[in-house]
Amino acid sequence: MIIVCSLTLHWVLLQLFPIPPLLEVFGTWNEPGRLAALRRASAGVYSEKRFMIEGWNVHALALAIPAGGGVAGVKVLHAGIRPYAETQASLMYGLRLGKSVTAAAGFGLGGGKAVAELGTVWETGQRCRIGMQCSMSASGADHGGVSVTFGSAGPVEFELAAAKAAGHPVSGRAQVLYRPVDRLLIVGGYAAGPLFPYMGVGWTAGWWKMGVVGRWHPYLGISPGIMIGWNGKGRD
Repeated sequence: MIIVCSLTLHWVLLQLFPIPPLLEVFGTWNEPGRLAALRRASAGVYSEKRFMIEGWNVHALALAIPAGGGVAGVKVLHAGIRPYAETQASLMYGLRLGKSVTAAAGFGLGGGKAVAELGTVWETGQRCRIGMQCSMSASGADHGGVSVTFGSAGPVEFELAAAKAAGHPVSGRAQVLYRPVDRLLIVGGYAAGPLFPYMGVGWTAGWWKMGVVGRWHPYLGISPGIMIGWNGKGRD
């Protein structure tokens, strides 16, 4: 039972791809350094029923608010099987360092310990960016990762990422984002460690954004999720 619960929490909390990026504000889970690029006040909530198993849920909240010369952010993730669910929460602040580099730092609690987080994103061209992130606790390095995102001449964006959590093997992600029109976004790909193919659709209605997503495991089945977000007026 202890082994099963440990694997469960690893799959839910330490996986490289905890929240699908159908809303920009949730992109800070995968690339914390992108917080400084959110020039509008944004909020999002996400809920997922893991494999339709009773009591196995993922709930998340993300906020981004322009403040001073940068952007303040809040991230909260509650996930797992009762009574073994865990909560992660952190406060972050992001700054733009020149024209091509953004960075963010945060401090929070997760797994019963304090965790510091740092991330940066370097835009190497009009259609390419490189993200690096790491987190540390009092016991040492907890997590580190790198991502490379590049776009085509059309409305398509590709992303490759890899990460390593302390005490766990390397995990990875490969995904494609396609925006056929301004108000519609389609995302699909694979997250490995464990393996999860996924696909989602997001759309915009005024200031509001909505999305539905599904992940699939060959033995455990489908995990459906839904998210709702809001974007306010920002700095142009």
